[in-house]
Amino acid sequence: MKKKICGTALQESQKKEDFKSFSKDGLPSQKRKKLRIFLGTVCGCIYLYSLKHQTLISPNDTVLLQDNYCEDDNPLFATVGDKNIYIVKEGMELSTNQEDIWISDLRDKDADIKIFASYRIQDWNLQSKIIDLILEYNEQYPSTTPWTRSKSSLQTEWLVHNIAYQLHYEEKSSRDVDFHNDEEQVYRLIK
Repeated sequence: MKKKICGTALQESQKKEDFKSFSKDGLPSQKRKKLRIFLGTVCGCIYLYSLKHQTLISPNDTVLLQDNYCEDDNPLFATVGDKNIYIVKEGMELSTNQEDIWISDLRDKDADIKIFASYRIQDWNLQSKIIDLILEYNEQYPSTTPWTRSKSSLQTEWLVHNIAYQLHYEEKSSRDVDFHNDEEQVYRLIK
């Protein structure tokens, strides 16, 4: 009899452990993780495929740096093809022109550079040129708080934000990409 009681107690505890590993939808936690990874991979591949076939600018388009940047509060930093790239300090007014690309320099406040409405920029070539301009800007106009990010981590973070926005995941925060200094290692590990 004692063996049956012990066996029953063991079976009961095993059932409790099995129950803990299932979620509300009835899938075991391991299968749920694999499903999330699979769906994320599929979405990423679809997104990359769409980027490859959606080019707004040529890799050979001229990047023109403005000589009079910051003179008389001129925030126009560069032009790429027909796109104007503005870099503003915190507190400066932003334009609502959909064709312009607005970047906010928050490096002195919390070691951050933010691209507003970055979800609109789907073209990989344009993203790459904008990132090059941000890195150039960081060299030309250093901040009191050091900001060091690699190009690959910036590209990966932008890609993650755009995928999240396309999937309607936290749209308020994923619509703009913010390149925080402390996120270098996070996005470097993904690539």
